[in-house]
Amino acid sequence: MKKYPIYLDMEQIKVLKDIVDDAFHEANAFNEAIELNCLDTRTRNCMRYLEIKTYLELSKWGKNDLLRTPNFGKNSLQLVQSHVKQKFPNRWKEFKFLIDHINWDDDFFKVYEKTKFYHDGKKLQRIGSNND
Repeated sequence: MKKYPIYLDMEQIKVLKDIVDDAFHEANAFNEAIELNCLDTRTRNCMRYLEIKTYLELSKWGKNDLLRTPNFGKNSLQLVQSHVKQKFPNRWKEFKFLIDHINWDDDFFKVYEKTKFYHDGKKLQRIGSNND
């Protein structure tokens, strides 16, 4: 494959540099250290106990995992959630503990998949049954 030189003027180079810089900044935004001074003492101590130092590490934790931590309750969770939403207004959905707001058990899904029920307005029937 032949390679051809690309000729760009200074305006195009500046635009490309801005695009690359923005992409680099977005990719490394979660590698920042968590601003612990924005959190209360209890939440700050729980973060230290869990050894969560960056937003990237925090993004991998689920809601239930955080709530199982000693002294990390609903108030601490709400504080961390609001902090993350303020810090990353466009990317907060990438944090696992902000997405898994429904507490479904894995057992529920296993039972549901085995029975394959659907709702017809009055009662649940098994899909494929002859009781129409």
